[in-house]
Amino acid sequence: MANRIGLGLALTDGSGAPLGASYEALPVTANLVSDWDASYEITLNGSDVSQWTPSAGDANLLVQATAADQPLYNSTDADFNGHASIQFDGVTENLATIALLSGNMTQPTTVFVVMKMIVAGITKTVFDGIDGTDRQASIISGFGAFNPFAGASMTGTLAADTNVNILCIRYNGASSDSYINGGTADGSGNIGANDLGGLTLGTRYDGTNPADMKAARVALYDGLLSDANANLVGNALATRYGTTWTDI
Repeated sequence: MANRIGLGLALTDGSGAPLGASYEALPVTANLVSDWDASYEITLNGSDVSQWTPSAGDANLLVQATAADQPLYNSTDADFNGHASIQFDGVTENLATIALLSGNMTQPTTVFVVMKMIVAGITKTVFDGIDGTDRQASIISGFGAFNPFAGASMTGTLAADTNVNILCIRYNGASSDSYINGGTADGSGNIGANDLGGLTLGTRYDGTNPADMKAARVALYDGLLSDANANLVGNALATRYGTTWTDI
């Protein structure tokens, strides 16, 4: 039986009951395409997630129809300051959109992910596109660092760890940069010129390179967030999820 958990409602077979799920809007909403908050609206298949509905922007649903590949739902998670998270097993589990309803996003774009690796390891995919052409991704490389990719890899410098991290990647061709909890750029330079056609979370677009990780929030912006706006979002996410952000 599917159980749909929504903002203030738990909906089962069409009947509503109070739940008290929490959602806080991001402080920057201009050019926000989609904002997926694990505390907002989740469709469950038992204890697993079959659909993650964004709380703002287009209705770009992250879905998984195959029961064996559906990630686990944590309604409260101490790692994220008591807020909900979605947990991927690092074997086959992922969630993916179809093509973005607004169409392919050309660069520049900005992506935030609040996440925690359960096992850091190597060659794991935090997120990717939905096909081999229109890809903007964050992949833990064979060297164990977060490497953003959009046709070319931009090498990160910090080893991926098992802390709660706020990833911020600004895809902007040869002027791209990426941050882990703000501060000094973890990587900068040429990232390639790929569009983003859709989003896959937890594996590559083709289901390979799975990540054993948890995610609490994903935000996708069509455009380059300034340092000031990136700091507004980063600080808001850090406050909500009980971690830190250093202004860039």
